[in-house]
Amino acid sequence: MPNKGFIIAALFLGCLSASGQLRLQHIVQNEKPSANQRVLKNSQDSEVLQIPFWDDFSTSTGVPNSALWEDSENVNINPTLGLNPPTLNVATFDGTDSFGNPYDINSQFVGNTDNLTSKQIDLSRIAANKLNTVFISFFWQAKGNGEIPNDNDSLRLQFLNSDSIWVTRFKVLGGENAIKKNNGGQEIFTQEIIPVNESEYFHDGFRFRFQSFGRLTGGFDTWHIDYVFLNQDRDFADLSYFDRGVTKPPTSILGDFSAMPSDQYFTNPVGFIDSIDFELFNLDGLPHPVEFSLNVFDLTNNLLIDQTNEPTTTPILLGLERRVVSTNVPDLSALQPSDSIVLEAEIIYNTGDNKLIEFVNPVTGDTTFHDNVDFKVNDTIKRQFVIQDYLAYDDGTAEFAAGINQIRGRLAYLYYIPAEDWLTDIEIYFPKIAPSSEGLPIEIIVWKNLSGDVSTILAKQPFTIKSGDQLNEFTRYTLEDPIFVSDSIYIGWEQFSDNFIGVGLDKNTDTGERIYVNVDGAWKQNVGIEGSLMLRPRFRNLENQVITSVDDELIESIIIFPNPNHGVFSLDHEIKSLRILDIMGREISFERTNNIVRLQNAQAGIYLVEVIIDKNRHIKRIVVH
Repeated sequence: MPNKGFIIAALFLGCLSASGQLRLQHIVQNEKPSANQRVLKNSQDSEVLQIPFWDDFSTSTGVPNSALWEDSENVNINPTLGLNPPTLNVATFDGTDSFGNPYDINSQFVGNTDNLTSKQIDLSRIAANKLNTVFISFFWQAKGNGEIPNDNDSLRLQFLNSDSIWVTRFKVLGGENAIKKNNGGQEIFTQEIIPVNESEYFHDGFRFRFQSFGRLTGGFDTWHIDYVFLNQDRDFADLSYFDRGVTKPPTSILGDFSAMPSDQYFTNPVGFIDSIDFELFNLDGLPHPVEFSLNVFDLTNNLLIDQTNEPTTTPILLGLERRVVSTNVPDLSALQPSDSIVLEAEIIYNTGDNKLIEFVNPVTGDTTFHDNVDFKVNDTIKRQFVIQDYLAYDDGTAEFAAGINQIRGRLAYLYYIPAEDWLTDIEIYFPKIAPSSEGLPIEIIVWKNLSGDVSTILAKQPFTIKSGDQLNEFTRYTLEDPIFVSDSIYIGWEQFSDNFIGVGLDKNTDTGERIYVNVDGAWKQNVGIEGSLMLRPRFRNLENQVITSVDDELIESIIIFPNPNHGVFSLDHEIKSLRILDIMGREISFERTNNIVRLQNAQAGIYLVEVIIDKNRHIKRIVVH
């Protein structure tokens, strides 16, 4: 099944109320599954597992590992919605299914939302002298980077007994009291350990499940689960593990950017490369040294660009300590200029972690291990970066959406331009939300600064909002004329309704201080929302094209005929280069014979014809009917 959309935070930056509002919404991505799709399937044919059972979710993407969990696709496995998790990735529970749809948009009641249900586990073989040593432990968190559960919401752990009845063994209510913090004020994950000590659980079809209860109307009432471990030979004090791991995605090798245009990057490649920060957590109660290696690959050309083994970091990592560690600045001097490069940074935390010990022979010293519990899997983390034709702060995945709901409201996003270049397109991810903003008119604007002077507007062009068919899919909006930019620019829009218009917000990176809103005639800098908007400027190499200011007489001399037309037209000038785009900025396929152009599968509407004549770029509009 598809990955759950993500929780939508309709962040009303500077909206109607003086203090602003925070609201959570769901994404409408596909049709909601029918009710019987949420009922647990008959698991008689399911693979039966043996203990130990362990999952820290670090190797899962989007949905839980189907080798361990059943009928749990509505739970979202992600790296960013939990705060200070034990290891990378958490299991997030809320009021939306795997398609991002609310379970019941009209419900006024609290109900069962998400379920994370284990496969069958055979506990019938536990030795009699071990029955009192079987425990399950896990970490939980309320809210995190999501929305706080209400006082009457809850998270529960249930066991399936031999009579096929689910028995609740743990329950925590929502509200402010559910948010646990350490002495430094940071939100933490709380670890619980629950005994499995009743005879009714020691059967060959034992299962356990986590359930969330909250609003069924969308991405509200958020809970997170991590590091689930069920085994024997445990007790209530067994709360540390011989395991060290990374906890969240690393920062960018390109500094503030996750992507840069090739022409801009190679003007000063050394100046743009930065060290990488990543976070470690020692789940063991004893101290351990910190040693890691960094590999940087050019995936486009299948080359290892840099490889370094970092010396042991002092001081050593204390028991149960969390720490942010920085690499040295990698050497990417071997990277050859290219129009498109995908870099991958791989960080390997050299922990010495191994599989869970099953038995140590007291005579020979030989050790046997449990193959299904490998503490090494959370020691390596990777992240990719793009050198192509666009700038990006975000990592390409949105956890929320941010925007305003004010008629004539404006939103602007500050971009620092590493080197002067021609801005030609704006890409924006408008996620599907309810009520939908699809088709609403906006005016995309590029400002030199936000002083309010009309002369600071570099471009202003009307478009309509288009949401992609896939999650995290950008829509490209092409400017009628490229803009020569340098230093910094602001990119955004003005809207013409009081509907909420939300843009994808990536919570893994934070450039929130570069978001500005204007709903009352004055620009205000965002101070309350952390994250990066999924709004990107795209550039084109126009080095060999002398772009001049638009000459009205020359434009008028370019004749497209007939116009309007039925998708076939002619130009009366010799054409050096030609592109055709719809009003959304998407390129349209066409055939050309000399100066006769035939659009392919064109629908009725307005199209932009971009032509290069005598080293000048011009945009003409045509109407197809």
